[in-house]
Amino acid sequence: KKTYKLFLLILLSIFSFALNDIQASSGNYITVEQGVKEENYTLMNEVLEYTIHFQNIYDSESSTLIIQDEFSEFFNISSFEIVEMSHELTEYEGFFANNAIQMLFENINLPSVHSDEENSKGFFKFRIYFKEDITIPENALIENSARIVFDNNQAVETNTVFNTMVSVLPIPIISVAPALLEFGEMQINEAFSQIVQIINLGGEDLIISDITFTNAAFFLKDSFESEVGPQDVQFLQVWFNPSETTTYEGTMIVKSNAGDIEIYITGKGEMDTAIIDVIPSINKVDIYPNPVRDFATFTIENPVAEKQLLTIYNTLGQQIALIENNVSEDIAIDCTNYQTGIYHFQLKNLMGKTISKGKFVVQ
Repeated sequence: KKTYKLFLLILLSIFSFALNDIQASSGNYITVEQGVKEENYTLMNEVLEYTIHFQNIYDSESSTLIIQDEFSEFFNISSFEIVEMSHELTEYEGFFANNAIQMLFENINLPSVHSDEENSKGFFKFRIYFKEDITIPENALIENSARIVFDNNQAVETNTVFNTMVSVLPIPIISVAPALLEFGEMQINEAFSQIVQIINLGGEDLIISDITFTNAAFFLKDSFESEVGPQDVQFLQVWFNPSETTTYEGTMIVKSNAGDIEIYITGKGEMDTAIIDVIPSINKVDIYPNPVRDFATFTIENPVAEKQLLTIYNTLGQQIALIENNVSEDIAIDCTNYQTGIYHFQLKNLMGKTISKGKFVVQ
């Protein structure tokens, strides 16, 4: 049975390539869901999903349907997964030598487009993963098309779709961290702050046009930078100043050329939260070497022995290190397992006040 199917696949392939005048009709085509811009830029780690649309374009009913698809060498044929389909599939088989798949629909009984246009068509949606042990070149073009066979008729070739594979999408992509900002209970008529990260996950400049708050108790004291470079982060100090003993809720809205994004903010004003004033910090942070290859040394001046938290973030805004510091000292951080790129740090006291912030580079 498998030998017969392999022979059938080869035979149909010969027919389809020999008959160059066979083109996809309006009802027999393939689509791919991923991709941005006209180039269909797609991230390397994406799982591609294809939908093959078929329609019986012949004069009589079709009882059997065969769909064949041969994939790029970068795909793992064994990872083929069915997502959704309009008609019941009898069976499918992978041909690993050709990195191809064949789907068989027996007794599908598709009416002709001339007699029943609505029921003469259907679809088959699937996903396929890239091989884990292979490197896809930057800007590699991944193409795919399919062959559709109705009964004993000649194979119909679909259109060809493509994806341009990249490690970073060449568009601005806005993200924020955290998505929810909770201040908790704070003394009324005193201002407290927390850090919000505006992250550009894309490969083009993120342009921030405006930042607004729906509740005046939350605000920015300092101006924001209008541009965030590719794969970079901007740190913003968001303040909360409660004036009444009540619960405050609001939204921080960031408008940009990548769309708008919102951060929900909450806080509560209290008459007495037993907060003890902290001696004003005169802390300074030096990093050497910068850029760093193995170990980065953070020299922190802390003459009042104020307890502090040093946090390291990657360009995605993910926390990768958290170190508590109690006195003036040098802190050595092992960066040998860090990926090459820009990293950001924040130094806060236990009240959550930002003492210092900056960035360093790992080579």
